[in-house]
Amino acid sequence: MVQDGGLIKLIFGLKVKQLRQRKNLSLQEVAALTGISKSYLNEIENGKKYPKHDKIIPIAAALGCTYNDLVSTKLDKTLAPVMEMVQSDFFKEVPLELFGINKNNLIGIISEAPKQVTAFVNTLIEISKNYNLSKENFYFAVLRSFQELHDNYFEEIEEKAAAYTSKNHLSGNPKSDELAALLQKISVTKLRRWTLKVTAPAENCVHCSFLKKTASTERAAERKPKDIYIRKRNRV
Repeated sequence: MVQDGGLIKLIFGLKVKQLRQRKNLSLQEVAALTGISKSYLNEIENGKKYPKHDKIIPIAAALGCTYNDLVSTKLDKTLAPVMEMVQSDFFKEVPLELFGINKNNLIGIISEAPKQVTAFVNTLIEISKNYNLSKENFYFAVLRSFQELHDNYFEEIEEKAAAYTSKNHLSGNPKSDELAALLQKISVTKLRRWTLKVTAPAENCVHCSFLKKTASTERAAERKPKDIYIRKRNRV
């Protein structure tokens, strides 16, 4: 039995939308039949609101079903694949919000063609299994796509970096010695330093890690930062 409040609202909304579309009714027409505002009905269908008992009764009457059928968490064969996907590990792991995708809106799209979308997602899952795609690799792929989506430029991060640079009187392109001195000044009691053996020519970079107030810095004089480092890029 489904007990999650969000899923219950989602199931109810999907059923209301499905029944309304089967009767070829618009939201405005259902609003006129039930006395419930169009905006509230829209929130119900999007899984954002769950109406009280006195509102469910007129909705059920307008849609030609019983109260019990409408509030039941059981779904017919057309909507069952939607819920299977929503409750799947794949759907839970994908960070939709990073790409500005509203979960409920995506579910609405899936509900329009549940069998086709489910088949497509299952295909992606099978491909990832066959190529032994780990969760870590998946998140790195998401991170790279997210960086490319924003041209690797994030205004909030740049503003904080500029403010921190100004506050600590750092140069525009601080060297490892400056950063090491700053680390020792603020909270680090012990600093270890070593040089990485690298072959690719690149810029100076520093990587610091903290463990019980002990910091380590890696100085690579001839290497560019890896993709996981977010570097400032001028907008065109």
